[in-house]
Amino acid sequence: MTGEQFYLACSFRFLFFPFQYRHTSDIESFNSMLLKYASKRYSFQNESFTTRGYLAAIDHNIHVNRPKLYSKSKEPVYARKYSKRSGRWTVWQVKAPKDYKYIPYLQSQILESRKTTTLKSIPKNTNELAARKIAPTIARVPVIATDKLSEEHVSRK
Repeated sequence: MTGEQFYLACSFRFLFFPFQYRHTSDIESFNSMLLKYASKRYSFQNESFTTRGYLAAIDHNIHVNRPKLYSKSKEPVYARKYSKRSGRWTVWQVKAPKDYKYIPYLQSQILESRKTTTLKSIPKNTNELAARKIAPTIARVPVIATDKLSEEHVSRK
């Protein structure tokens, strides 16, 4: 894979023009891929989340046009799934397995860029990192003192 092919595979062009499509399946497919790289269960700093988004875009764009899978007898291979909600079976033609031939190129580019950059200092205290990620409350307004709130509280009794 050349650098130009890799650059084209990494483009976000399909995301910028969703109004041209009638269905949102392409966007939903990409969002599903993004969740594999950046799960909602974990918090990420901005640089990490952005990098994971780029990796998801690369993976999605390179594998989006995979050919359909056929058996040795040239028959299409299908998969099925039952939906409890609709009470019906759904069938689709299976795509060929993913190949990750771009990974060595990506790794070499990362190593080349590491030669010219330096790492940021990482805090030695891991509690400091954890404390930055935890918000004091879920409220989006400033915290009001409990004693002030109790003074203003009016009971229904």
